[in-house]
Amino acid sequence: MPEAQAVFTIAGAPDALVNVSVRDIEHLRQVIDALRRAGQVTGTKTLMVLGSWTRDA
Repeated sequence: MPEAQAVFTIAGAPDALVNVSVRDIEHLRQVIDALRRAGQVTGTKTLMVLGSWTRDA
């Protein structure tokens, strides 16, 4: 899936975190639908990044 920028397997619920890059909300819906149709995803929770901060080294 070209929209996937990173995938993390994590401890606890949920089991994985997928960072996706999409054009707009409709594209996001299409990506989520594609993940669900793949058959191995049993549920999704959508979070959107509204801002970011990083520490300079």
